[in-house]
Amino acid sequence: MKQTKGVLISQQTLRKAAKKAKLFYSSSPLTTVAILANLRDAHQVLRDFQKQHIELREDFLESLAEARALHFRPTLGTDPDKLEKATEKEVRRIQRNERSRRSHKSVRRCLRPQEVKNGLAKIDVPMNPSADPKSWDGPWKTITEPEEIAMKVCQANAEQYHQAWKTPFAEEPLLSYIGRAGSGPGSEAILQCIMPPENILKHLLPETRSILQTLAQIPTQSTLAVEETQITQEKFQALYKKSP
Repeated sequence: MKQTKGVLISQQTLRKAAKKAKLFYSSSPLTTVAILANLRDAHQVLRDFQKQHIELREDFLESLAEARALHFRPTLGTDPDKLEKATEKEVRRIQRNERSRRSHKSVRRCLRPQEVKNGLAKIDVPMNPSADPKSWDGPWKTITEPEEIAMKVCQANAEQYHQAWKTPFAEEPLLSYIGRAGSGPGSEAILQCIMPPENILKHLLPETRSILQTLAQIPTQSTLAVEETQITQEKFQALYKKSP
């Protein structure tokens, strides 16, 4: 990503980074779209692993403890029972050290709060303010000012929350016919299995017409059988009786 922004990075550095991450190294640079797609895939894999972090951590500790036990006492490899006991002991030792490290970290945060860094330190945005970051293939700009970061994040959130703003039911002519809250004159007509007039349908996409046809085919509440709403004690108790 840095290379696509014009930052000079040697091929040796890229080769080492790829080897460390166990990735295939290619001397030909990727496009920004490909890089963003790979990053999204990597984030998804990370989220999947985070859901299993407890099981993965236990497996890692057990493997690490067994490796340490065999390193200090190679003869344990011939005795499975002794190896299992040594592994359990090593796991407890590692867990004890981790608890101690977490405690020291908490104390350090209390004594030196100025060293604790939370929140976003920087964000990358397209040089073109009106461009879509998902498909942008041009140069990028790094923002580090907290006020500007907050403004960009709020702007991105607003765009995400308004994704349904330009859907067919939120635009004319359906917006005035059905209403933003479903309280327009067309809502009652659709509930009565009546399609919108042709002067509205001719402006709609086939998919939108199909949705309206499906809605108009659903029977209204007035056509459904009216059930007795009063529940007696006998009816309530009958729900718990086993059927023969």
